[in-house]
Amino acid sequence: MKVAVIGAGLTGLTAAAALKGKAQVEVFEKNKVAGGLCATVVKNGYRFDYTGHFLHFKNEDIKKRVQGLFDKDELLCRERKSGIYFKGHFIPYPFQSHIHYLPERERKECLTGFLKVLRDSRAEDSGSFYDWMLSRFGRGVTDYFMLPYNLKLWTVHPSEMTTSWMGRFVPRPEAEELIAGALSRGKEKEGYNALYYYPRRGIGELASRLAEQAGEIRYGCRVEKVFPEDKVLIGGGKKYEYDILINTSPLKSFAADVFSGEDLKEDAALLRHSSLLNINLGWKGSTGPAVPEGTHWLYFPSEEYDFYRVGFPSNISDSVAPEGRSSCYLEISCRPDELQKLAGDRDLIEKTVKKLEDAGVLPVSADIETEVVLPIEYSYVIYDRKRDGAVSRILDFLEDRSVLSGGRYGKWEYSTMEDAIETGEQLAEKCLKK
Repeated sequence: MKVAVIGAGLTGLTAAAALKGKAQVEVFEKNKVAGGLCATVVKNGYRFDYTGHFLHFKNEDIKKRVQGLFDKDELLCRERKSGIYFKGHFIPYPFQSHIHYLPERERKECLTGFLKVLRDSRAEDSGSFYDWMLSRFGRGVTDYFMLPYNLKLWTVHPSEMTTSWMGRFVPRPEAEELIAGALSRGKEKEGYNALYYYPRRGIGELASRLAEQAGEIRYGCRVEKVFPEDKVLIGGGKKYEYDILINTSPLKSFAADVFSGEDLKEDAALLRHSSLLNINLGWKGSTGPAVPEGTHWLYFPSEEYDFYRVGFPSNISDSVAPEGRSSCYLEISCRPDELQKLAGDRDLIEKTVKKLEDAGVLPVSADIETEVVLPIEYSYVIYDRKRDGAVSRILDFLEDRSVLSGGRYGKWEYSTMEDAIETGEQLAEKCLKK
């Protein structure tokens, strides 16, 4: 059996490794290295990931498999140290559990808004993501954090989104916990990422280890066309035959531009996503005076800042920045048609650095010696009301033609690296059953 795999990200690599010795497998990767967005860029002794990539485990088998790829001291285990920059104050994450830290007026609005929700007893699943915010937390928490932060993250108003993506990704404290967090310090170890793992030399190490198990990978080979009737693909200008095809490239572009034959463009056009500009900085010295010691990342809900999150890899691992140096990454969401303009905007970087200095996140007149700007075309999949139906129709159609599509973008979903690895194993099982 010949299995072709499009994409050497975590899902494609895991699927290829699981099929090794059981099928003839070829992996096609458009880049010169494996990993997709699970990659690390090295410059001037700094190691920068494509934004923050951390491992969170709920599946013990996946956890043991990943741990088995590394020596004991190569995979770090960290308790999350994160916060929210709110009107000059640093509030522990998650916001909704730490109302006690807010200024008095905002604290009162958040608490009274939540109590009003309890009194009205509105249903939690009242439609959109925005409705859910209001029905769960009330006006204060929604207006001060949930709405502005998610507007920046997703680039669309939460009223356009469903709640089907949320799962474990949005902390939902019980009423007693939220009220307790308004009266005194709340729990800080809340949420799916309270404990996480990270390779000492950057997340790209995970992809490198998986690639060693995956067999033959054709690097620099973009798949341009797939002809399902003949079970043939064109990659790098050459023809390759397959019996089953695993696609992990973005479902939208695969269905619209790569897959030939039946017209999937109408459903593909319904799929929406955001893009992301990832700005990485390295400088001499430590983080700014306002950053709590050892902070891993900070959220910025205010419209004053273009970025929604700033992370500090050098506070997580001592191997991603030279000695005596610090590093950070910034994430700025945008519409796909805005990405290239943002990436080429030198003024944006200078303004961003100034805002970080003013906020005390960077030292004043920081001695920045390294910059790496990474434009990311596919960032977050937008779960609007048309997404589920379109994805289901495309995936079913492809599977009927021996094409299995999976992974964060291949299945057009919001998921973790652990999910990507698990999906790779499941796709391999499907291949063997077919």
